[in-house]
Amino acid sequence: MLKVHLVGLLKVLYCDILPFMNGLVMHASCLAMEGHAHVFTGPSGAGKSTISQVLPGKLIADDFTPIYLGPDGPQALAGPFPAWEKRPHQVLRAPLRSINRIIQSNTWKAKTLTPGDAISSILENTITFSGSPRVKQAILDRAIELGGMVPVRRLQFSLNQPSKEQFDGILS
Repeated sequence: MLKVHLVGLLKVLYCDILPFMNGLVMHASCLAMEGHAHVFTGPSGAGKSTISQVLPGKLIADDFTPIYLGPDGPQALAGPFPAWEKRPHQVLRAPLRSINRIIQSNTWKAKTLTPGDAISSILENTITFSGSPRVKQAILDRAIELGGMVPVRRLQFSLNQPSKEQFDGILS
């Protein structure tokens, strides 16, 4: 019981301290493909884990994706506590190439978001446990930075038959 509480406390601290260290944590799956990270966000059940199993890449994170905004650009990282992940990660970090908000649909469609919509999408999928104005401001600052560094897209696809071919050209 103490272990569960301790892990929960560490998760809260990690999510709410990382924004002050040039990072944030997203509710997302993340794959490394050809040396670059691609983040897939969306609500629970949207298909984040399914996409990360269909696409030919190496898993960085599944459900809990830290992103660090360093001097060499944004990096997607494996979570600090592998037990939080649904599946074990295969890569510890990679330069972030894209953030992809996924939506289940009967049609396939990809659209790059405007800067304002990109920031909103990042914020909607950032994990925080604090109501502190300082934490919220730090997260907003990181989301604005990140939204200006990498493309953020809305990807509509059918969860029934996602395929690598649907994503060719979008994630390169």
